[in-house]
Amino acid sequence: DMRGRDIVPAAADYSATIAACAEADQWQWALGLKQEMAALGLRASTQDYNAMICTCATNGEWSWALTLLKEMREVGLQPSAASYSATLLACEASGQTAWVEQLKFEIDDGAVEDHELTQLRTTGAVAGHGDRWRLMLGALELARKRSRLSDESFREAVVACVEGNEWQRALLLFGEASKESLGELGSSMYEPAIGACQQGACWMFALVLMAEMRTKRAPMSSEVYDTVINTCHAGKQTTLSLALVDEMQLEGMQPNIDLYNEVLSAQELLPAKRRSVRSGHRGGNTRGRSPRNR
Repeated sequence: DMRGRDIVPAAADYSATIAACAEADQWQWALGLKQEMAALGLRASTQDYNAMICTCATNGEWSWALTLLKEMREVGLQPSAASYSATLLACEASGQTAWVEQLKFEIDDGAVEDHELTQLRTTGAVAGHGDRWRLMLGALELARKRSRLSDESFREAVVACVEGNEWQRALLLFGEASKESLGELGSSMYEPAIGACQQGACWMFALVLMAEMRTKRAPMSSEVYDTVINTCHAGKQTTLSLALVDEMQLEGMQPNIDLYNEVLSAQELLPAKRRSVRSGHRGGNTRGRSPRNR
């Protein structure tokens, strides 16, 4: 402990500790450290404030997030796009309609620079916080307010939701992207949506998305087949799973031996069929990504 040895921590020491507290969701400690800095005549940086705002907002402390946003502007610091994004989502979740409209007005009025919005969409992280999907939804909202929606902004949000096990949100966003007529949706959008189907055990919708990919001639990777087969198998749709195994082999892609043996066991197929799949697994891959022994 630096203070126990009569050593006064520097601003950089406080900044590092605030960032660590924010990453660990210890928003109370982060705010306490800011007060200590003020008592010592040290000024919190833009990065310090942004870290505190994000951890307060993602922990539902919308009032503290708003207070810190206001304080930043009072001391001449610029809140980041991530700070606005996290605070906006926290206010929406808490039913703070008036503050939601106020924040949207500030965003429209230029409170967030375009380059910050792009950076947030690309990285989706501030102070190492793990709730990336929340920030991505906020970034999508900011892009919508700026009339800058794109396939990529939707894709990043869908991927982040899948990573955060928010499969319902991911599928809703996929549907929204389809309706926005932003162009032909490609494999990069379908793949995370099918992953969301697996999380939600939505085998029927996974098959629908796969059929759409075929219709649009979107490239179908071995990972897409694996995911759909897993989803069907989990839903006890063994016959469909086996049909996809056969289709996958016809497309020149080699099945994952563990997964497919499990599917075959469920159907109690003849040993000859089992040997056929094993033989196919050892052969060469002529289409799609290289298989992985999972």
